[in-house]
Amino acid sequence: AFTGCTDDDEILSTGDSTNIELLPNNKPNDVLNARLFEVINLDYPGLEKVKSHYEAKEYYYAAHELLKYYRNRSDINNPNINLINPTITASEQNIADQALDFRFYVRNFKESVDASGNENQIDTLVHRQVAPGITYTKTYFPMYPLNVYMLTVDLNNEYNTVETFQAGNQAGKTEAMTDAFKRLTTASHTPIGSVNGNFWIVSGQGYPNELLGVPHSGSIRNGEMVTEPNDWNRGHGNIGFAALDKNKKLWIDDMNFDGKVIVEGQDSYSISQVNRVRGADELVFFNNYVGKTRTDDNGTEVFIKPVEGQIWGINEEVSCEVIRIIKGKGSNDILHGESVLSGSGIAQTFLDKLQVGQLVKVNMGVCTLADNFKPMVQQMVTGNALVMKNGELTDRNTNESYNSQLYPRTGIGMSEDGKKLFLIVIDKQSGSIGATTATMCEIL
Repeated sequence: AFTGCTDDDEILSTGDSTNIELLPNNKPNDVLNARLFEVINLDYPGLEKVKSHYEAKEYYYAAHELLKYYRNRSDINNPNINLINPTITASEQNIADQALDFRFYVRNFKESVDASGNENQIDTLVHRQVAPGITYTKTYFPMYPLNVYMLTVDLNNEYNTVETFQAGNQAGKTEAMTDAFKRLTTASHTPIGSVNGNFWIVSGQGYPNELLGVPHSGSIRNGEMVTEPNDWNRGHGNIGFAALDKNKKLWIDDMNFDGKVIVEGQDSYSISQVNRVRGADELVFFNNYVGKTRTDDNGTEVFIKPVEGQIWGINEEVSCEVIRIIKGKGSNDILHGESVLSGSGIAQTFLDKLQVGQLVKVNMGVCTLADNFKPMVQQMVTGNALVMKNGELTDRNTNESYNSQLYPRTGIGMSEDGKKLFLIVIDKQSGSIGATTATMCEIL
């Protein structure tokens, strides 16, 4: 309601449909920059009054009508906003809260609150889509200072996937990621980005020379195991395994290996290791990720191939045919498509019962330690530690000196539903001082 003066009482008393509009007190044109109206399509439906006042050089009234237009629009469809069930991310909530204190997101520069509740300044230097569902972001954190690079991958996009690449396609080689990019690029297969995964064996760690370059723990590529998940570095606590299953869902957790060979009508036998050195009474599995078996002459080696229609997989029983058997000789060549069951001691006794042409089943089992889930893993790499789970930092950030020192960092993270992948790299060069794993988690 409002009160005012009119010289037409009849209109007010009879409810005539004539509109009465009160305009604010006009102000000089120099309080506004008229260029505002030059970048707007004043012929757009709904801006008729704006155009009329602008052409009459009543810029303040034109601005008044423009504001009313924006306030009263009801036919706007923003695909990024659900007005029926609105949601807000923690980052968006933080930006909104800061705006109430007159602190605004301006030109890719904003303030952020990390996982510990600390306010950080972030300068976003690059943010662009590099492929459908994939964005690359480069940010600078002046308070550390740190250069941070992030690749975000939406796995709901049917054209996106994630693959493990094994250096030189062999367990025991190293390869620059730029070289791997060239090797893996084809007309129908285009790598977009990559990070280092796994810690591998180097000289001075007490391992046999033939294991130099082999991943310390689990590595899986396209459903075929390169090396098994094991207890490497578990003395400090949970290890971090990053895996992708057949449904393109990510798993980041501590995992265990439970591989076995099953012979119909006989006992099964556990697989101790994959593509490593055979120990006493161990059954070790070898495949084409090594050129030959890593064994001495004290054992039996059974060469197998999946039967027609079967391919290697994780947490699946794969039926295989025995192709050939070699006894009392190690370091045997592995032909294309072959895998080897190699045993000594008790494991040798188990294998000595097999004959050429016989069928066996091999199950490369992988399960989460905490919940015993058995994902149908297609890809896997191993990190040093599980440093954050369900948005909470773990004690692995502080119980190992490597994690609490300033180093270049590589991290792999995922969304709660396992459908968005985050690859993060932090520099220790060009003024970037490196980070602890806790700082990396806070940035994620």
